Amino acid sequence: MPTPVEREDLSRYNGFGGLACILKPVDTLADRTRWVKSELELFPMVANLKNIIHQNTNGEQGFKPFME
Repeated sequence: MPTPVEREDLSRYNGFGGLACILKPVDTLADRTRWVKSELELFPMVANLKNIIHQNTNGEQGFKPFME
């Protein structure tokens, strides 16, 4: 869990800016074919981020707002 100071820092961030790849599927390695070559190095990091969000939210309903 983030500390109060970390929570304050995180509260200033809104969205993922130019990282449109955050919205692309990362469920299987086959999903890599849907990614542009210049973003492929981000695939494992995006997959990890999505896993962390899933683990710390209440299922799909809790996860969905992070991806909108």
